[in-house]
Amino acid sequence: MSCPRIGTGNFIHMSILPKTEDRFHLVRTNVLAVAATALIASFVPALIGWLQLEGERLKFFGSEVGLALYTVTNMLILGALVGGNAYLLFKTRATRLQAE
Repeated sequence: MSCPRIGTGNFIHMSILPKTEDRFHLVRTNVLAVAATALIASFVPALIGWLQLEGERLKFFGSEVGLALYTVTNMLILGALVGGNAYLLFKTRATRLQAE
């Protein structure tokens, strides 16, 4: 089974929703949300890693604390992204069911 690409499921909704102006707004919003999520998911860990290295270099904390902060921060941010995507999917499904 191949790994799904980011944003693949959002284009499926285009054929399911009724042909109205609202449909294009919904699809565009979902595509932008997926793009923003992909950018955040790729750049935030790099930024947090850089902050960890700077904190260790300036002797604010040791490597153990820096690694713990890096791990917890990544978990919180990526968890928030997953939760946000789940909310967007919920809203999309609710809109689709209401249109039917």
